[in-house]
Formats: sequence, C-alpha cells, structure tokens
Amino acid sequence: MHLAPELGIGRFIKGIVGSGYEAFDISPERYPPELNTRQLDLVTDAEKLPSQHYDIVLHSHVMEHLPCNETAVLYHLHRSLKPGGKHIFCIPIHDGHYESDLGNLSGEERTRRFHQHDHIRRFGRADFQNTIGMIFDLKLFDLERLVGANQLRANAIPEEGWRGVSGHMYYFAEKDDIKLKE
Repeated sequence: MHLAPELGIGRFIKGIVGSGYEAFDISPERYPPELNTRQLDLVTDAEKLPSQHYDIVLHSHVMEHLPCNETAVLYHLHRSLKPGGKHIFCIPIHDGHYESDLGNLSGEERTRRFHQHDHIRRFGRADFQNTIGMIFDLKLFDLERLVGANQLRANAIPEEGWRGVSGHMYYFAEKDDIKLKE
C-alpha cells in the first residue's frame, strides 16, 4: 500500500512487485494511469481497510494534511499490515512542539503555524516521543554510522537529518511495534 504515491518511488516499487503494487490517494486523478492509483479518503475510510492485508504500508508527508485525529488513521494503517509487515513513513518534524487545529484557518494562518498552507498540524521535535512515540516503538537511526558522512553529503542529506528525530528521516515500524493494543 503506497499512499500519495511519489511518481519515481511508485514506478520503482511497481517495477519490483508488479501487480502487487497498490497506490491510493484522495485525488487519484492527479497520478499517471501507470500507477493505477485508487481513491481512498483516510479521514472516512481508514477504519474500512482490511486487517492483515499488506506487506508494506508506505506514506510520506500525508499525516499533516488530514483533518482528523491522525492517531486513528495511523492505527488503522498499521492494523492493515500482515504479520511481519512494515509501516514506513515520513512526517515533517519542526523545532518546538506538536500543534494541530482542525478549524477553518486561512492558508496564511496555516503557513504561519504549520509551515504550509494546506497543513492541519505540525509535529515537534521537542515532544515527538509524546505524540508519534506513544503510537509506535520506533527505532531511531544514525545514518552517519550506517552509510557515512561522505555518502550523505553526496546525496544532499542535511546534517540535521542524519540521526534522531528529523523531518528528513523515514521511520520504520514493524507490525508488533504498535503500542496501541488491548
């Protein structure tokens, strides 16, 4: 399951998995036919996702756009993973604290508060463990140790994204890493 599929990543994954690739977005008409992107509104349809269905759930910069409680959406996306599945995601992380407002704000006010005109929330570095960290037991990476500073610089990865909590980091949660359990 690939949400809001980036064209290059979508083509790459589809080239590997073939017909098993499933792309979804609230506005599928924005994507080329080759990705076969289907309509999915995470606000109204997340709870309808099948349980234990996907090997991978992948999304980048989606949660900050959803006018609802993102915890519920993340829970249902994770529930849709098969045992042994991986939930891979990226969210913008800013200095400071989490903030959300589902109210009718102007684009200018959203940009001021959330750094983009169509964002509903911002995730903060200062309280990351009290937001996303309360949903998943995430392992934080040190990319410098994994691939080296020269490789990171060659690929234009900013130093703030090399380790810990960062908006440049992808987070990986395995099926059993969810903390929201009965």
